[in-house]
Amino acid sequence: MVEDMNPEEMKEMEQKVIGMCICRSCPTYVQGADPIGYCFPTIGKNVKITEEDQCICPGCPAFAQLSLTKTFFCTRGSEKEQKEGA
Repeated sequence: MVEDMNPEEMKEMEQKVIGMCICRSCPTYVQGADPIGYCFPTIGKNVKITEEDQCICPGCPAFAQLSLTKTFFCTRGSEKEQKEGA
């Protein structure tokens, strides 16, 4: 789905994901670790977040909308990165 988007569609979807995002309520989130929406490939992981606590990604509307299966996007990278082992 995401891989088939043109740059304009990617930017639009990125903004939608950020709007749905629940990252700031996650125990793993670190105050000021923005931008949020780590599950989206154009955003990716965050260098300020170094320890994993409890991941709430499966409860996020973006998780369902993007048909994601992985977790801890903030520390491990996007779905694609995790699947490729990057």
